[in-house]
Amino acid sequence: MTKYGSQFSAIDPLKKANGSSHASPSKVFKNKFALATEGGTAEPLKIAAIGPGHVLDELKIETDANLSALTFTLGTPASPAKYKAAFAGPNATALTIQPLIGLDLEASTVAEELILTPSGAIPGAGSIRTTAYTVAR
Repeated sequence: MTKYGSQFSAIDPLKKANGSSHASPSKVFKNKFALATEGGTAEPLKIAAIGPGHVLDELKIETDANLSALTFTLGTPASPAKYKAAFAGPNATALTIQPLIGLDLEASTVAEELILTPSGAIPGAGSIRTTAYTVAR
């Protein structure tokens, strides 16, 4: 018999396996940052507001700027590397997918802002497009 990992539960709504509820809602948060106005600094980029009962599943980053000299962390304002520790920034015209395979997959019990924090100043030209996927548990 196949069993789910210990972090899953068929009874606790916050610990159901992804998609195990009928019509389990998934959410997609798409953002585009114009670097001419939002670049040039090392300020975090707010990319999503995750509601309670949701878990971050995947992040895609697309850019026409060269961000390969930077590393990024993915997390919350209180814990900037909560979801992903330092990972390399993408090169221009490259799509980077950040699967969150090392996560515990616990659903958030409170609403939280999802931020992408660069290690240094982001270039002041071009754009960054992020797509964050969450799934209700």
